[in-house]
Amino acid sequence: MGTELQERKPRGYSKLASFMVRRNHVMVKQFRELAIRDLLYLQAELCDLQYDFNHQSMKDLHSQDERTKLYDREWCHLSHAAGGGGRQWQLALQIREKLREYYSAVQQYQNVGALARPSDRRREIVHSYTLSATLGGDCDFLGRDLSDVPPYPSIFASQNRDDLLFLGDEPGDDDLLARFLVGPVLKVFHGCWRTLKRPVPDLENQVQGGQTALYQYSDIKIRAVVHTLGSVMSTVVPIISIVVLYLVESMPLRLGLVCIFSVIFSVAMSLVTNARRVEIFAAAAAFSSVQVVFISTTQST
Repeated sequence: MGTELQERKPRGYSKLASFMVRRNHVMVKQFRELAIRDLLYLQAELCDLQYDFNHQSMKDLHSQDERTKLYDREWCHLSHAAGGGGRQWQLALQIREKLREYYSAVQQYQNVGALARPSDRRREIVHSYTLSATLGGDCDFLGRDLSDVPPYPSIFASQNRDDLLFLGDEPGDDDLLARFLVGPVLKVFHGCWRTLKRPVPDLENQVQGGQTALYQYSDIKIRAVVHTLGSVMSTVVPIISIVVLYLVESMPLRLGLVCIFSVIFSVAMSLVTNARRVEIFAAAAAFSSVQVVFISTTQST
């Protein structure tokens, strides 16, 4: 009996959680639709409370009791009202509590929505891992969340790509250059390097031979490559522009080259960085100014 228990390895959530943490593929579903629905419910409750409070306020204002008429102008009378006369104050306290709950929910939704999204590559790996034994997974989930049995697609299926949150570290900034290098370039590199690279070992020893069909590349190395190429591209354009402008003697041609290099610089800034439009505009203006100063200096010389 003890030997049988030792041979049984976790196949469900424990195995998936271990894989996510070890391979930096931690992702969960945001449930945006449920969150917005809950906010709408809270909003509806506040609307009803607001209506009841306004109705009660007008009722107290036209009351026959002189003390009750002062509720609208004297907080002390309102807060110390007893019995049925304290209905307006009770509604005010309910609104206060509900507003705190509503604002807290709005803030939480905004904070969660600001988290990063997983790339399609990471999502596909996790999705395939939960279903494939060759990748070392085959978690054999039975619930509606991850079983991937119609009509209940897995949380990590492509239908839910826009409702997932990534809780790990992406290799590099989320710009076009990083996505291009981590996506198509990495696939081509893997196709050439695959025969020389060892697959990820099966930590649970559930795959025959102890090796899976899953390959992993270091996020640190990928991040270093992305940052290095980004730095190289940011210096190549200014250097080339200065060299070309120095070799060209025609002033009209120089002005045309300044325009061309300024456009190339702006495009490179958009691809390599996550700079805002105003930052790109300022950098492009400064780059153009440097070129104009260089032209005027060399022309006078």
